[in-house]
Amino acid sequence: MKKNALGIYIIMIIIGVAGLFFYINQNRTPVVQPVAQAEPQETISVAVALRNLEAGSILQAADFKLTSISVASGSAALIFNISGNNPANYALKSAVSAESYIPPSALVKPGSDDYLAMFMKPGSVIYSFSLDNSDSYLLHNLKPGQGIDVYLSYSLDTASDEIISPARSIRDSRMKILMKDKRVLSVRPATMVNKNGVEIVEKGSQIVVELQHYEIKMLKELQDKNARILLFPSVDETLSADKITNSVLPGNEVVWPVKDDEIFNKMKSPQEAINDVNELRG
Repeated sequence: MKKNALGIYIIMIIIGVAGLFFYINQNRTPVVQPVAQAEPQETISVAVALRNLEAGSILQAADFKLTSISVASGSAALIFNISGNNPANYALKSAVSAESYIPPSALVKPGSDDYLAMFMKPGSVIYSFSLDNSDSYLLHNLKPGQGIDVYLSYSLDTASDEIISPARSIRDSRMKILMKDKRVLSVRPATMVNKNGVEIVEKGSQIVVELQHYEIKMLKELQDKNARILLFPSVDETLSADKITNSVLPGNEVVWPVKDDEIFNKMKSPQEAINDVNELRG
């Protein structure tokens, strides 16, 4: 009887030890954690201000640097993505601190209506000159901020002393300056077209300038009479002699066709000229 009881005890001990060993091994089994998936990323281009930039300033290449950064998809940083565009010569609607990203929403495109409005002087008016093909050289020689001179092409009828514009003959052709150094706000080339293998600028290009009200009244009156208006890049007074260097023309013909003669009655100022400009014929 005692032998049977001893055998039972031994079996129970063996089962207990085996169970304990199994339990310990179960606790040692590593728990596999789920692998966290990486958040989707995308690369964007941003412009970083290199110094404090004021509202209303025009960006120069030294004011910013372009760089690429990686951001999470849907991140708020996406508002700074300039999509690889270079913001040089754009205007700023709001100030940007040094080392900050320049938001595209603060950029104003050169030549746009908003851009022009930002730099208009009080009392000035935006006026667009449409260019003929013969004036296309202005597109390559003028930049915003420079000036243009506005001339009237005309001749005088010796019999009636009337002004005729455009002139009826080359010999009698003259030019008189109407406006000097008017500020160019924008140069707007028309679409380039290919004609017989040559790229040319089609009619429709424009030079946008800043004028005063009385100057626009003068222009509209002249244009209403089909007068011929000519535009030229402004030249510094010290450089302009209004005569052809090494000209073969003799004597007083060297300065042809520019004239300083008074052609409107009692013409003493641009404002007074408006009152008599309706005498123009042509």
